Amino acid sequence: MKSLSIWEQQLGANHPNTGTSLFNIAVLYYNMGRYSQALPLIQRAVKICEQTLNPDHPTTQSAHRWLRAIREGTKE
Repeated sequence: MKSLSIWEQQLGANHPNTGTSLFNIAVLYYNMGRYSQALPLIQRAVKICEQTLNPDHPTTQSAHRWLRAIREGTKE
């Protein structure tokens, strides 16, 4: 989470690199089975991607796929 803190301080909460950091941490939590911790991070990442890239950008599409996967994980 240190990298996320640095990105937010240096570039702002809505910068694409901040979104990438959120995305990566969410995937890490997902792979650890920590779905409830991953969910708010991937939700923020999706929002940032949609705002700074566009809905059709590959990174945004990937974030949406991970959001679905994480939501499915929280149902177990």
